[in-house]
Amino acid sequence: MICLLTTCKKEDAAIKEYPRINTLDVSGINESGATFGANIISGDLTQTKEYGFVWDISTSPDINLHDKLVMTGILSNKSISGIVHSALKKDVVYYMRAYVKTDKYLVYGKVVSFKSLGSEAPVIADFSPKSASWNDTIKITGKNFRYRTSGIVVKLGELATTIISSTDTTIRFVIPAKINYEKVNVSVSIEGNISVSTTPFSYLIPSIADISPLLATFNDTIYIRGTNFFKSIVGNKVYFNGLTATIVYASRSLLKVLVPATLTLNQAKISISGPVKDIEFGSLFSLKAIVLKSFEPDTIFHPSGIITIKGENFNPLLINNAVIINGFKATIVESTFGYLKVKLPDEVIPDRYLSVFTNADIAVNVGEQKAKFNKNIEVSWKSRWTKKKNFPGIPRGQATGFSIGNKGYYGLGCSINNSVSECYSDLWEYAQFTDTWIRKSDFPGDGRNSGSTFVLDGEGYVGLGAGFTGFYKDIYKYNPLSDAWTKISDFGGIPRLFSASFIKNGLAYVGTGHIESGNSIATNDFWSYNPQIDQWNKVLDFPYQTQTAVGLSIGNAGYVYDSGKIREFKETLWQDIAASTLISIYGSEVAFTIGSKGYIVPYLGWYTFLLEFDSNNKQINKMSVPNEVLCTEATIFTVEKKAYVLCGRLQNTFIRNVWEFDPSLPND
Repeated sequence: MICLLTTCKKEDAAIKEYPRINTLDVSGINESGATFGANIISGDLTQTKEYGFVWDISTSPDINLHDKLVMTGILSNKSISGIVHSALKKDVVYYMRAYVKTDKYLVYGKVVSFKSLGSEAPVIADFSPKSASWNDTIKITGKNFRYRTSGIVVKLGELATTIISSTDTTIRFVIPAKINYEKVNVSVSIEGNISVSTTPFSYLIPSIADISPLLATFNDTIYIRGTNFFKSIVGNKVYFNGLTATIVYASRSLLKVLVPATLTLNQAKISISGPVKDIEFGSLFSLKAIVLKSFEPDTIFHPSGIITIKGENFNPLLINNAVIINGFKATIVESTFGYLKVKLPDEVIPDRYLSVFTNADIAVNVGEQKAKFNKNIEVSWKSRWTKKKNFPGIPRGQATGFSIGNKGYYGLGCSINNSVSECYSDLWEYAQFTDTWIRKSDFPGDGRNSGSTFVLDGEGYVGLGAGFTGFYKDIYKYNPLSDAWTKISDFGGIPRLFSASFIKNGLAYVGTGHIESGNSIATNDFWSYNPQIDQWNKVLDFPYQTQTAVGLSIGNAGYVYDSGKIREFKETLWQDIAASTLISIYGSEVAFTIGSKGYIVPYLGWYTFLLEFDSNNKQINKMSVPNEVLCTEATIFTVEKKAYVLCGRLQNTFIRNVWEFDPSLPND
């Protein structure tokens, strides 16, 4: 309970229980201080524990916040007084009041004001201990100090300290963890008055006797033994090549620290901070070498696959490890001392549309250390486009391709070698499962390009096209069982190239194209071929003349794509089925069928896509084609629901590239 003299006058019941005190005017004001006094008016003084005076520039001085003159014991007189020699600043108006504190009450007298003429300087009588380390506590004894720590400045030399408590005769402060001189004086400053010790304070200088082990790995515990270390973890600072280490234990003679995970050099100088300078140990610390044990999986099947590398002495910080796969930096997603988890670099599978089958080496770098596995990881990414073995024959363009059973056939076509144009009559058979080529019997007619091809009853028909002697209308059929060619009736229309063809109801249909003429005239006539009677018959003309149309056989229906539109042949009409915004490019389209879908390949040298026509929903969709597949004058045949693209020309060079296209596979 707190009572003020002015508020307790009429409380008759309580007046006998607590003292009443009257603050007197300040007297004896001079440059050395002032004299405070008070009279005890009434009350029980037997329970008095503390009494005195409190003052501040505040009009309501408080013993818990402001400067005070403290007296203890039971009051034996009706008056109290005390001379204050500290904490008074010249020409400042202060407010002072007396107080009495009992077991139950804190009683203040009235507030009086006075103008100070100053006070005496603090006096340092002694301090202890005389030698200590960072974060140790020093006690100063003397006089003319103050109870309020905020107005006191204690320095070790020029270095300010942190004060933790003070009275009018004692000050306790903590030695800051900062570099200083080995021996310094202690000074106390209060309200501009300073006192300096006559005896210097000496820092305890640490020394390192031994460090063990000197070979370890990240976050291992290192023991530093010596003398005069700082007894708290906070005060000590240990460095590995200037990198701060975590301290887990500290005493005067032992420090336990963890090897910094930020360490990247193989060797490091260990040092500790002292009060005067850093202390270095004479021998170097070394990191344990990284050890590679294994990785899993042995084969990775997806571009986003994660590889776990097992070993020893990896860095727990992701950034301080590096994993190189096939020369490309992998993204590390998790790191510990015993394993690293990494994502396969995107560069190993640069295009998800392209299949990749390769053996990739794995190297691991931890800081300066480097190691490499003596075996490779197998990368097996099966995508829609897969590079196969090159065609073994002469590279060519605008060749002929067809398939019978589980074999593909490719031949004819023309190319330019050493500035000389050549057309070919050779035929090659492709085995899908072994990815091998076998040369078969040559086509018996003249070598040519841009001919017409279709398959009926297990035999391939090849004809039309153009060669050195002009445009052709002769057609031959190939029997794969006998590896023999047989001539059939000539095409019923005018000789041509770039014609469209499809199969429907056991008949072959061939039409449109570029007919033989100096003016490059296109035609729209269509003809059917009946293999049972070896006869050509004219059928309904295509709606307009074109030399860029391609045919598709899907199920028992025949389709022609041209200028962005799909039309189905209905004997008596060409019915519009679907349309695309893509416009055909002269003489560069090829088409093939897989299942219920037809595919139209535009000029691959210009367009990086193909069109997919779904005969079920009559929709045309665009599908991406990787840059690596791009070429012109390509030829395509299908085997077992896969298409094989044989590249003709890349810019001005004829190439042998063969690509497998499997639309059933996802892109990722």
